[in-house]
Amino acid sequence: MQKYTAIILASRETGEVDRLYFLYTLEQGLVKAAAKGARKPTAKLAGHLEPGTMTEVYVARARGMGQITGAIALENFGDFKKDFEKIGEFFRIAKFFLKNFAEGEEDDIIFGLLSEFLKIADEANNAELIAEAFWWNSLKGWEIGQK
Repeated sequence: MQKYTAIILASRETGEVDRLYFLYTLEQGLVKAAAKGARKPTAKLAGHLEPGTMTEVYVARARGMGQITGAIALENFGDFKKDFEKIGEFFRIAKFFLKNFAEGEEDDIIFGLLSEFLKIADEANNAELIAEAFWWNSLKGWEIGQK
């Protein structure tokens, strides 16, 4: 079993009551993992696995894709999720991660930037400005990582 500090980027419904989650983790970069029964009304994990949440996730892997066995929300960013503009900016960033990052490409600088974006966007008024700062800093972080 592996323990990850993860930011939930997105989820996709699979099967009748299951969900596939896309996580950006500090330890391993982009990770895909399934959660059995996450769409049931009584699912205990679902609240800890909402997009835009920083979560401690436990994933069991035998072969192939892992299965989420436990999750604890570390930071929920509640105010952030009430603002459509802020959540829209987050989903644009998440979409970029899903299209351009491969599984297993960990980068603690990028994880830190994404985490900081969520913290600042939770408190700030201008989501577009905060997202612009994220993009500039991520390019700068990428440049530092390439040297």
